[in-house]
Amino acid sequence: MGYGNEIVSSYDGPSYDNQNSYNINTSIYNNTPVANYSGTIANPTLQSFSVTSYEAGLDAKFLKNRLSLDVTYFTSINGPQIFPLPVASSSGYYAQTINGVTTQKNGWEVSLNGAVLKNPNGLNWNVLANFSTYKETLKEIYGGETSIYLAGPDHVFNIGDRLDGYYDYKYLRNSEGKVIYSSNGVPLVPPTGTNNKQLLGNTNPDFVWALNNKFSYKNFNFSFQLDGRVGGVINDRVWAYQANSGTAMESVMGALGDARLKEWQSTALGTKAATPAYVGDGVVVSSGTIKYDGSGNISNNGELTFAPNTKAVTVQSYGQGVYSAFQYGEPYLMSKTYMKLREIVIGYIVPAKFLANNKFIRNASISLIGRNLLYFAERTDFDLDQYGVGYSASNRSTQKDPGLQSATTRRYGINISLTF
Repeated sequence: MGYGNEIVSSYDGPSYDNQNSYNINTSIYNNTPVANYSGTIANPTLQSFSVTSYEAGLDAKFLKNRLSLDVTYFTSINGPQIFPLPVASSSGYYAQTINGVTTQKNGWEVSLNGAVLKNPNGLNWNVLANFSTYKETLKEIYGGETSIYLAGPDHVFNIGDRLDGYYDYKYLRNSEGKVIYSSNGVPLVPPTGTNNKQLLGNTNPDFVWALNNKFSYKNFNFSFQLDGRVGGVINDRVWAYQANSGTAMESVMGALGDARLKEWQSTALGTKAATPAYVGDGVVVSSGTIKYDGSGNISNNGELTFAPNTKAVTVQSYGQGVYSAFQYGEPYLMSKTYMKLREIVIGYIVPAKFLANNKFIRNASISLIGRNLLYFAERTDFDLDQYGVGYSASNRSTQKDPGLQSATTRRYGINISLTF
């Protein structure tokens, strides 16, 4: 019910979260001691969270075992998970602990291994390729319900929906796909609220892959591994912070960079206010009034007339306006697709004849190792490798953004192996 959370029971026994108890605090009124009763109703019939898994696979070998194929299909049923079911506030509580949500995960794993070259006294080349993919969906809800609100993804899910959806605010666009601007020169603020958040993508990748090549020739060996993920989205929060504060590289490039330079030149070395110079690429409503449906979409696009946006604003106003309107939504969304040159190893095995007269060392080898030498992604300001799991069944949370992320790091090393 939350690893690492310590909640001591009323009789100073084991730590249980599923209990009704009092706690004393002085934070409600004028430091006066107050006893608070649990806001969540305990459930004496609560069951443990269980996982039931099934697998079926094929392991086939060809060409005297020089080529092998391993295919596995798996499915797992997770739950019913422990869930705080909301109750009417008139009851004096806000939730009841139940076994409320069951999810199902289906996926594939494929591994192909081949000896392309095989020569005991010459060049050898082995290739190993891996592929895996899965999807997790909502299977069942407590009481036979067909939909439920989950706080982690901040969305109402129906039976059969994928649970790794990323729902947040999108730009408002006309029927031609152009961004709609307000009269103040920044993109129009979309309607707020959970129901108005749109699906921006899924946080789990479509699939994960890896390709490992190993070469050997007499006492020398060389290997390298490429791997990565394809698909999925994530939010770059540091990029959002940079755009809001004016330190993003994009703010000095292209149209934003040209406008920023003109604005600085208009200040006469900082002695007067800047003249706004940036005009956002989009349209404004020239006739009609926008109406919205229950999901935050424009419902009367055909009744509206649009004209090109001509309102000039400062780069600062634009960057901070987009940040305030969307926070971490569509403007700062990026793909989770990436590829890494994960590892390169160059090794040498000391021939036995050189150790024949040595009484202590029986075998010796040396390797030079480099990791994360190349990294390709839409944005390389943080390491996507750290954020592979988009949805967590244990706490029903969706990984929309990584917070203050860190960049990928190259590493170099030397490995000396001695056998005595």
